[in-house]
Amino acid sequence: WSQWSSCSVSCGGGNHSRTRECINPRPMHGGSNCTGAPTEIGACNTEKCPGENGV
Repeated sequence: WSQWSSCSVSCGGGNHSRTRECINPRPMHGGSNCTGAPTEIGACNTEKCPGENGV
């Protein structure tokens, strides 16, 4: 997997992503390619922003 990308926001809940390519090394001797999605998306900076909801 690659490193996580920067978060889409600095607070209040955003997303970041990472990708993978299953080509190095290539499958050999009857091996299979990677299974699953080539991109993963995760939550980031989920804390409330200052001043949000009385904080």
